Amino acid sequence: MFALYIVLGFFAAGAILLTFLYHQKSIKMTSTASGHIVACVEREVRTTEERRDETQITCSYLVAGHEYKIERIISGRKAGRFPVGRSLVVRYNPSVPHMSRIVID
Repeated sequence: MFALYIVLGFFAAGAILLTFLYHQKSIKMTSTASGHIVACVEREVRTTEERRDETQITCSYLVAGHEYKIERIISGRKAGRFPVGRSLVVRYNPSVPHMSRIVID
């Protein structure tokens, strides 16, 4: 009887793992496109607890003739590394092209 519980436990753990992997956005982003930076802004964010510097990158990319835009915020003042017009790789979900992320080396 104890062996049955072990087998059922492995089956349940496998089902949970597969469900978790199915819902991961990054796994569904299997295609890539060439994107171009259209804006890059440095800013200082202040709250009552902290102060931090951020760089907001806005990138546009084409998929099947449709233009999409994506934004990514990275920590620090790094706008010099991302001038307007620079090419970046964008990973996206082929069935839902607006589900994407910018790949930064």
